[in-house]
Amino acid sequence: MAQHELAKWLTCLLQPVLQDLSANCVSDSFTFVEEVRNFAFSHSSVFLCSFDISSLFTNVPLAETIQICADALYNINVLPKPSFPRDIFVELMQLAISSVEFSFNNNMYRQIYGVAMGLPLGPALTNIFVGHQEEKLFNVVNRPLAYFQYVDDTFAVFNNEDDCNAFLSHLNYLHSSLRFTHEKESNHSLTS
Repeated sequence: MAQHELAKWLTCLLQPVLQDLSANCVSDSFTFVEEVRNFAFSHSSVFLCSFDISSLFTNVPLAETIQICADALYNINVLPKPSFPRDIFVELMQLAISSVEFSFNNNMYRQIYGVAMGLPLGPALTNIFVGHQEEKLFNVVNRPLAYFQYVDDTFAVFNNEDDCNAFLSHLNYLHSSLRFTHEKESNHSLTS
């Protein structure tokens, strides 16, 4: 229970980082669908594609993501810094997300890799990790015409299929923990 409460508190502390690194995120699945619809219906001569990150929660590298969070909280001047040292923040993060225990079919398990899906920090950490990778991506690759992300799902709009293929290639070289699958449009629509 204390681990859960610590995770909730850290989630609040990380809100400025989440806002900074979530420029492409929409707040919920309803907003995601609405943004996609609005953009797709207003542009008829474009190429649509959706991307999915395979097993995102279990592939988030925790130590690296904690460092991304710490760098953002303690090294960027625009965010208010916590009133305690960086090493304490790192230790609190490790306590909150390491070895999370859960039960399934009356058996107890301990999650060692990735982010536990029921943990309050889970969505924030996945969005921060992916947002950090996207920030690096958009420093070297042109942005699609539209790009909306919700957790592990992304919708993008391109000028043509070749631009989509080139973008997918860059996505799959972003980080060794991230593997993207995709679904391309058929008759100007996506099935999922």
